[in-house]
Amino acid sequence: MTEMFIVAGESSGDMYGANLVKALKSAAPGLKITALGGSKMKLAGADILADPTQYASVGVTEVAVNLRSIYKIYRKLTAYVEANKPSAIVLIDYPEFNLKFAAFAKKLKIPLIYYVTPQIWAWRKGRVKKIARFIDKVIVAFEFEKEFYKQFGIEAEFAGHPLLDIIQPITTEEKFAHPLRKELGIEGDVKLVALLPGSRFGEFKRHLPVLLGATKEIHKTLPATVFALACAPNIDRKFVDNLSATSDAQFIPVFYRTYDIMRAADIALVASGTATLETAIFKTPMVVIYKLSFITGLIARVVLHLPHYSLVNIMAGRTVVPELLQGGATPENIAREAVSILSPDRWRRMHDELAGIAAKLGTPGASTRAARIILNFIGVK
Repeated sequence: MTEMFIVAGESSGDMYGANLVKALKSAAPGLKITALGGSKMKLAGADILADPTQYASVGVTEVAVNLRSIYKIYRKLTAYVEANKPSAIVLIDYPEFNLKFAAFAKKLKIPLIYYVTPQIWAWRKGRVKKIARFIDKVIVAFEFEKEFYKQFGIEAEFAGHPLLDIIQPITTEEKFAHPLRKELGIEGDVKLVALLPGSRFGEFKRHLPVLLGATKEIHKTLPATVFALACAPNIDRKFVDNLSATSDAQFIPVFYRTYDIMRAADIALVASGTATLETAIFKTPMVVIYKLSFITGLIARVVLHLPHYSLVNIMAGRTVVPELLQGGATPENIAREAVSILSPDRWRRMHDELAGIAAKLGTPGASTRAARIILNFIGVK
């Protein structure tokens, strides 16, 4: 039996990996798929060797906390691959781990495919040399990445962004008729503001104070506003409930319905990352924020090579949504931008620009296209 091994180390990779597993199983029912991944890939039919998604972090200091656990998973992975020698290995983002593993797997002469490649065009471009050296096939999620890799002699294939297999754009009418608005008591001119501090508990806690501060500032100008706090499944419910009971900020915690919040909101205050693309697909205007730890922030200033940090602005090649990073992400600055965006003209302009950006992600079916590219590459019909 042909065995494929997939490595996904973060929650977004688990999501993309799950859809890829489904597409691979549909196209090649006899294919055995083993993986590093989370609950979504397991439900899709992959045999999970270990789950690194619970340790996913952003930044140097954040990774250091979980280093021992990650190393144990790495040792388990290398031992399994050396003993079983799968027919191919698919890597999904997660560059620090995956590029180290790729160097190991290359020595075993196992074909290596990178799907949803890391954003090396934004920082640490030197890693492209490792991709050229170790990776046999590159499948990208953004069309502009094809040209980036071409500069380095790497022929990449564009499959489209796998987010479009998970969520679909909605109309303005569907947004304002969304059932969540009624559940939260939104009617008339009342505005719904989504608070999206992040899916990792560490970044959730890091961003929450400034977002809650911003809610108080926004209320001063727009008292008819409801704030919905998106809480992913891994967010500690007791922490949120305690905060809700003790904070003087007015917000409604909503668990396990992040996409509904993105769809229904007039505007989102969102931590930079995949969530900005998800919000853009729903054409929800946004203010992008991000706060790194002190040490990681210092390193980021040195190694980042782009004028923009959010994926939305990078894809546009200009500033479409405001970005407030580190010391600039204050409650006052966030509120000022949010109130400005909620003016009808600026709201409509940003809404329409986000629709154009979402169109650049390709069309639904990315996972199926990627699966076919992978199976053709390894000779499975």
